[in-house]
Amino acid sequence: MLAGCGLMLNWAVTSFAKKPHEPSGDGYGIWRQPDGLLFAVADGSGSGHKAAETTELCLEKR
Repeated sequence: MLAGCGLMLNWAVTSFAKKPHEPSGDGYGIWRQPDGLLFAVADGSGSGHKAAETTELCLEKR
């Protein structure tokens, strides 16, 4: 339930790396805000460790 509005939010997400056992450059975040929710999708331009690091950095700096 979303506090204060009586609504329920259902969501799902999936991400696949191009190579097995390597991180993906895809990411997402959902954060509560004083007046609602913030949804973000980040693509670290490519795949592998550098792309994953870029995505994590972007989502930390929301």
